[in-house]
Amino acid sequence: MQAVSVLTQYKCLLILRPNLMTSDLQNIAQDFARELNPFVTELSIVAKGKHSLQYTIKGENRGHFVELGFSSTPKALDVLRAKLRFDPFIIRTLITKVR
Repeated sequence: MQAVSVLTQYKCLLILRPNLMTSDLQNIAQDFARELNPFVTELSIVAKGKHSLQYTIKGENRGHFVELGFSSTPKALDVLRAKLRFDPFIIRTLITKVR
């Protein structure tokens, strides 16, 4: 009997460094989507704009907010978190399960 992998819907909020230009954001989003392709389905990327932060994160007071929506297996989230953790352009992430 094969194990059935259940896909769960997630939302991920990324805060990227404020010194990135719009073209850089698009390139980062495309590269990120290409890297995540084997692990996720139904990937949507929505840029939420540049906003002030309530407190300083990694020396930054502002950041570009990007929302990702995707379906994935819970095990694939570990790979996703590792990719997010070591990306030099990302200063904070939040991944939540959509009910």
